[in-house]
Amino acid sequence: MQKRKTEKSAGFGALEIAIAVVVVLIVGFIGWKLYDASKSKQNASTQHNSGSQANDQTSNTTPADTATYLDIKELGVKVKLSDDIKDATYYYDAAYNAQYPNPKQVTISSKSLADKSGGSCAASSGMGPLGTIQKYSGNVDGSGRPLVADGKTVFKVGNSYVTLRTPQAACSSDASILDLASTQRADFTESFKSVQLDQ
Repeated sequence: MQKRKTEKSAGFGALEIAIAVVVVLIVGFIGWKLYDASKSKQNASTQHNSGSQANDQTSNTTPADTATYLDIKELGVKVKLSDDIKDATYYYDAAYNAQYPNPKQVTISSKSLADKSGGSCAASSGMGPLGTIQKYSGNVDGSGRPLVADGKTVFKVGNSYVTLRTPQAACSSDASILDLASTQRADFTESFKSVQLDQ
């Protein structure tokens, strides 16, 4: 009788061990799946953050890449334009500049100003309603006075001096056109501070 009891308890112990092993395997499998899922989420999050940083870097450089410039090839300079004056235009009179090569010059206007004035305030009108840019090959102006860079309307660019001269006369008698010209002249004068060599 005693022998039979011992066999039963030994059999029950083996069954308990088998159940324990199965439970441990199931718990281990579930734990491994949870760990794997957690690791995948972490990797996805890291890649998303890296992508966001890359996008942030791209968006930080985009404004510089998309800036609008008034590129004046004849003078070898360009001016970075603000959004307020991004339709600025210039006129280079080849005959005048051939006759008077120092300084070379261009007259400045804008498409919106030329359109509003019916062309009387266009850059090609000879008025330069937003100003005249002159490039001197030396450091003296046409009257023999020394040119001194002031960071406003006179700049040393490379080996030359580049100046912005205000218009000598109004391009229209219409008050609304004169107001637009005045506003755009102030905007262009501010933008002119960015004048640089065209490279």
